Amino acid sequence: MAKVFFYITLYMLTVTGLYAQHKKQSFFLGPGFGLDHGGTGLKAEYQPLKFIGLFLGGGFDWVGVSGNIGAIYNVLPDKKVSPVVTAMAGVNGVIITDYSVPGDRAIWASKTQYGGVTLGVGADLKFGRQRNQKASLNILVPIRNEDFRNKTRALQARREPMQIKPRSVLVAVGWSVDLFNFRPKTR
Repeated sequence: MAKVFFYITLYMLTVTGLYAQHKKQSFFLGPGFGLDHGGTGLKAEYQPLKFIGLFLGGGFDWVGVSGNIGAIYNVLPDKKVSPVVTAMAGVNGVIITDYSVPGDRAIWASKTQYGGVTLGVGADLKFGRQRNQKASLNILVPIRNEDFRNKTRALQARREPMQIKPRSVLVAVGWSVDLFNFRPKTR
């Protein structure tokens, strides 16, 4: 799956690079919450074409520093509300649990991040005089790797509590401003 994602991203980069010099480009930067922002963090999105965005998100999740890289397809880029389709790779699961060793009174904590591919759909609401700002809302479905699934099954079989239960569907929200086309209000 990661190979397919890599080749699709490489193809999109190549195609957009060929046409980018003749089109209006955008570079959005802003804070948010969700996998595309690395948990709680920042997302930088470069749009070489109005239909396609390539992004890098970095921040902090429940375990530590986290991040994702991916691509966004803007279905109706000229509308105020644009539906989007998202694909990304990076950290998409964490397991936090407390455990003890039989015969030992100590309680140990385990915090681990897991990577994988995440797919999603959502919408961007553009606003501002030049529509150079946007609020984003995405519904994301993480496709977790085998290590994550095995660890989750093992913890459930041993009836060990997980502090954060894995969710099949996640929500991401964010706000960003287009730095390439940002013009402050003049008096």
